[in-house]
Amino acid sequence: RQSRGMLAILGLEELVAADAEELVAKAVALGLDPDRRRAASERIAERRGALFERDEPIRALGAFFEGTLR
Repeated sequence: RQSRGMLAILGLEELVAADAEELVAKAVALGLDPDRRRAASERIAERRGALFERDEPIRALGAFFEGTLR
């Protein structure tokens, strides 16, 4: 679920796999297609701020620890 969410934020939903077999197929296809791989890399570079410059995960982790340690 976490990876699916991260890929959605990056606009790379097409890389989400339903199972291990599909994951391998998508990885091989991406590895064999330099244009597609370059496009995915560019999209990651363009959108990385949307993924890493977010307060929500930090607040959620803090809330988890506060609830666990009480």
